Amino acid sequence: MIRSALLLFSILLLTLNTTYSQGLHGNRADYAVYGPNGNYLVIAGDDLLLLNRKNEEVKLLNSYAPATVAASFSADGKFLAAQTKDFGIYIFDLENIDKTPAFFQGIKKKKSVQTRLKFSPDNTMIATSNSEKVVIYNLREANVGRVVLTIPIDPKNSNRSLASFDASKDWKTFFFNMQAIELTLSPKPSYKYGRILSWPRVITNDSVLSKDGSKVAVTGRNGLDQKVFDLKTGATITSNTNLKTFGLTANNDFSKLYMNQAIWDLKTNKLRVLYQNKNINKNTKEQITVANDGEFMIGLYQYDAKANLKENLQNTVTVLNRAVLAGNKVTFYRDYTNSNRFDSYSADIVEGLRGRSSKNLVNKNIISTALATSSDGSYGINHIARIRRRANMTVSSPIFPLGSNKGLAADISANHTIALVNRTNIFAYDLSAGEGSLKNAKALPKIRLTRTIPTSSTVKLNLSPNGKYVAVSFTDNSLDPKFENDNTLVQLYTVGGSLLKSIKTNNVGALAFSNASDRFYYSSGKQLVCYSVVTVNGKDDWSVDDTYSWYTESGAITSIELSEDDQSIAYCAKNGHNKVVKAAFGNDVIKCTLNAEDKITVSK
Repeated sequence: MIRSALLLFSILLLTLNTTYSQGLHGNRADYAVYGPNGNYLVIAGDDLLLLNRKNEEVKLLNSYAPATVAASFSADGKFLAAQTKDFGIYIFDLENIDKTPAFFQGIKKKKSVQTRLKFSPDNTMIATSNSEKVVIYNLREANVGRVVLTIPIDPKNSNRSLASFDASKDWKTFFFNMQAIELTLSPKPSYKYGRILSWPRVITNDSVLSKDGSKVAVTGRNGLDQKVFDLKTGATITSNTNLKTFGLTANNDFSKLYMNQAIWDLKTNKLRVLYQNKNINKNTKEQITVANDGEFMIGLYQYDAKANLKENLQNTVTVLNRAVLAGNKVTFYRDYTNSNRFDSYSADIVEGLRGRSSKNLVNKNIISTALATSSDGSYGINHIARIRRRANMTVSSPIFPLGSNKGLAADISANHTIALVNRTNIFAYDLSAGEGSLKNAKALPKIRLTRTIPTSSTVKLNLSPNGKYVAVSFTDNSLDPKFENDNTLVQLYTVGGSLLKSIKTNNVGALAFSNASDRFYYSSGKQLVCYSVVTVNGKDDWSVDDTYSWYTESGAITSIELSEDDQSIAYCAKNGHNKVVKAAFGNDVIKCTLNAEDKITVSK
């Protein structure tokens, strides 16, 4: 923690607003895909981010690969395929998420041609296409990336299409360049050209095949017209015209088509218009995806099953989520879940807010699965309580007796007290007592939680800098805060084990102690709540301090950091509006905003 020079702001100009175009990842993305089992959602762009269905980050998958332009789940949800902008294809094993993905180089494609990846039913092959051919690759471990079969355009087919191929669920039918292709997988993959559909003088742009391969929907005339064909007879089932769409997909039973501006119910042949003025940009997104439960996304605009707009997930993938105050500099970070990679942006407060950004940085002092690291980089601890000291010094066994419950959250104080919480206890050690040898670290009294943490909870833990107090919060994600109050419990203990405070609230985003260890903060949505301690007759009394408790007009607060003198606070918010404010009353000092186009705006 470092001394803040924010009081020097009084010498700055009264008005200052600067925009920087930096190399910092905003994770520009328009492409999302729902997994088939209701567990995952993947977002492809500058980064490939795997989210759970609560839109929480599970893992950054492509830490160093080029930008991803397409992704696809296998039918059983066990694998994820992703194609990068240089046509590389990565195969991720979602049952072993930390395993290095398989990689091979795919076929080149023109920029205007739609990209699609399709797994075979048994996950041993994957197919993709360009404007000239469909190529099927082997995914078996010894032959990953070897071409199994190439299907060129039928010489008798005069159609030309920008749409990708599509495949039926059983892979018996492919649809490519307005033509059905019959595929045989065994004993050796082979194909036979089938019916060619007729849409005279029209270059088709997009297509989607029904799961059973019996029907196909196609867009033409740059997306202005749409038709649904019976693939067996070639007859037009229904059509629509003069409704521009850039993307096209269907639900599982092919009863609804999803377009940029409408949902087309094929059973009633009625359109439900989605256009909303405040979200006009969604009408140009080329990727549309539908979940099994009816939730769908146009680009990164997410709708519920009733077609009500929920949120734009661009705010989720571009958020900066950690702040550090260091002398005249504030640095905002984008840390990635389950990865030791981070991006950062720094602004010099005194010298005209001149900024610098960095990306793809790695903290090499800690293990990649660390729950917490000390501020000086000396120690890191992971979820099974193994500690690394500096470079390569690790204990041979977990330092805490966790039993079958792995650690959920941890923290290391400035004086090298370390704490880790599982579902039932908080364990603490004084590492300073064994400097040079972790085996000599002093065990502190175990704290038995007053309530077992529910398995579906989001857990946070924070130690005071002096190592005297520890705070833990857990949000029960099985409760809906819209209908059930107080889904979060915040508890404040002495490291010796005494419960000092128990607070019921909602959706805690961050916990923090002041550097003097006399104030404790937690955020609940847009509210920052502060408790101050007064010692009376040798007993600590913690109570709400209105001077240091306030609301922000920014989004929900996800991270807070205090300056060394405790007079200033830097925080990150879920909507991307990150600020440095006066600790007392929360008055703004500067605001730093990152948007999806990698633009940093810093204003005073």
